[in-house]
Amino acid sequence: MPEWREKFIDSTARKPAGNWARKNYKEPKSHYKAFAKAMELLQPGPADQYLEIGCGGGVFLNMMAQKAGKACGLDHSPEMVELASQTNHSAISQGRVQVCQGDAEELPWPEDSFTCTANTSMWFFLNNPGKVLVELNRVLKPGGRLVITTIKRSWLMRFIWGIYSLKLYSDDQMWEMLKKAGFEKITVSSQGLMGQIAYAEKPKAGIGSDSAGQV
Repeated sequence: MPEWREKFIDSTARKPAGNWARKNYKEPKSHYKAFAKAMELLQPGPADQYLEIGCGGGVFLNMMAQKAGKACGLDHSPEMVELASQTNHSAISQGRVQVCQGDAEELPWPEDSFTCTANTSMWFFLNNPGKVLVELNRVLKPGGRLVITTIKRSWLMRFIWGIYSLKLYSDDQMWEMLKKAGFEKITVSSQGLMGQIAYAEKPKAGIGSDSAGQV
């Protein structure tokens, strides 16, 4: 891939940076529908400890922090970590939110740290989604819930988003990926022209643990 294209993909979406990215991710209106669906599926409450990978400017992290007991966000873009920290400044000062820079394939939290996790509009950039799912399974508590909102695989979506070389999956492929990583109660559906939504849970203690962590 030409260097100019790699830089374009990074600065605008994969690893956002620059004035345009900061403005866009401070108010990511195109993501609000995905935010609403993830919120609806997770149904967060005061007892929840929430994790978001690819938190971007921290807008959805802030929404979740208003309902969950604690929220943590991770992003690999230094500028997005800075923006998310600004967006969640008050909650961070109160000890209710943590934002850090890192790699979704090596999450900096111990096992059984969170009750729920979501990621919105970033799954298609992951080079090793199976490994990320194993990590999410590891840091979720037994019974923990996971939601992924992404773009469904179709010739139309590949044509529209061709410049970004997105990694898109069929519903069956996503289901198999989640199952292989050790999740259960899996549902995956494609909605509308673009959207794909996956929901799954980590098995409760002593149930279904034999298949967890296989990649």
